[in-house]
Amino acid sequence: MRVVAGTRPASAPALALAAALVLGSAAAAQDGPAWTLSGQASQAAQLSWAEGADALSSSMDTGLALGLDARGGAVRASFRLRADLLVGDAAPAAIQLASLGATGALVAPGPGTPPGYALAADLERAWLRWNPGAFSLTAGRQVVNWGRALLWSPADLFAETSLAGMSPARAGIDAARLAVPLGIMGSAEAVAVPARDPAEASYGARLSGTVAGADMGLAARWDPGTGAFSVAADLKADLVLGLWAELAYSRRPGEPSPDGLALTAGADWSFLGGKLALAAEYHFDSSGAAPGETPAPGSAWPGRHYAFTMASLRTGDFTSLSLNAVLDIESALAGGMVALAVDVAQGSSLELAARIAGGSFATRQEALAAGAGATLTLSF
Repeated sequence: MRVVAGTRPASAPALALAAALVLGSAAAAQDGPAWTLSGQASQAAQLSWAEGADALSSSMDTGLALGLDARGGAVRASFRLRADLLVGDAAPAAIQLASLGATGALVAPGPGTPPGYALAADLERAWLRWNPGAFSLTAGRQVVNWGRALLWSPADLFAETSLAGMSPARAGIDAARLAVPLGIMGSAEAVAVPARDPAEASYGARLSGTVAGADMGLAARWDPGTGAFSVAADLKADLVLGLWAELAYSRRPGEPSPDGLALTAGADWSFLGGKLALAAEYHFDSSGAAPGETPAPGSAWPGRHYAFTMASLRTGDFTSLSLNAVLDIESALAGGMVALAVDVAQGSSLELAARIAGGSFATRQEALAAGAGATLTLSF
C-alpha cells in the first residue's frame, strides 16, 4: 500500500516553481492552447500482522492526485500534486519517515496517533521544458532515469527506486537537465542538482547510443562538497529474451566503506502472445553489510547479494494476476506479494493484494509479517 511517494523533501524553490509552471503553461499555450488536465482518486485499505504483535493493525489511505500538462510552441510544462489522508497504522509511519527526511511529503499529524490520522501532500512532478529542436532544457522536479534495471539500478545516479506496489517506480529530484541528440539513436545529457549551500550541489553527465544493435550508456556524477563521485555503464539488448546489465563504481570519502562496486544483471521473457511475462534480476553491492555485520542506517537494501523476480499473467480481457518476490541471498530473508487486478470500468480498477515477509530487509531482523489489502482507483 502506498503511504507517501518521493525521496526529497518538498523545497521552497520547488513549490514556487509549481506556481510558476501554471503561469508558464498559460504563456506556452498562447500559440495554440494544448492543455491536459488529469487526475486520480484512490481508496486503499490494508490489514497487517507481525510476529510478536498483540493484534492486527489496520491502515487506510484516501488519495487524490491532480496533474496539469501544457504545450505551446517549443515550451512544455508538467505539474502533478498528490494529497493523502492516512488513517491508522500508516499515519505514525508517515510522520516518522517525514521527520527523518526520508520522504518527499509534507506531513501534518492529526491528534491521537496512534491510530490517529495524518495528511500528506507531495509535489511529485513540476517541470518546465524548452525544446527548440537542437537541444532540450528541463528545469524543476523531474525523474532523471538513466538506468535500465527493474529494482536495483546502479546506473541511476540521480533517481531512487521504491517498491511500494507491484512494480518498481522511480522518484524525482529538483534539477536542471540539458539533453542534446546525437544522430538518430544517441544523446548527451548534463544534469545539475542545485542546493542552498553550493557545497551540497551535485553534477552529472551521460552519453548514450546504439552499438551493434544494443543500447549502451556511460554516466558520471560528482558531488564537489564531499568529493564523492560515481561512474556507471549500462547495456540493454533484445535477443530471444531481453537482457540488461549495469555496473557502477563509487568513491565516498569519509564513509566506513569509501569504495563501492555495484552490479545488476537481469532478463525478461514474454510467452503466450504477450499474455505471460516473466522477469528476474540479480544485484551485488560490495559496500553492503555481510551477515553478522551492522547494516548501514537508512539503507533499504543494506546487504550485498539480492535477487528479484516478477511474473504477470493476463487472465482475461479485464483481469491480470501478478506476483513479485525479493530475496536477500546471504541472510536468507525473503518477501513476496501477489495481486489480482480487475478493470472495473473505463478508467477505474480494483486491486486485491497479499504480501508476506520473513523479516525486515533494512534491519535484517527476522520476524514473520503478512498483510492483505484492496485498492480502488479512478482515473479521469
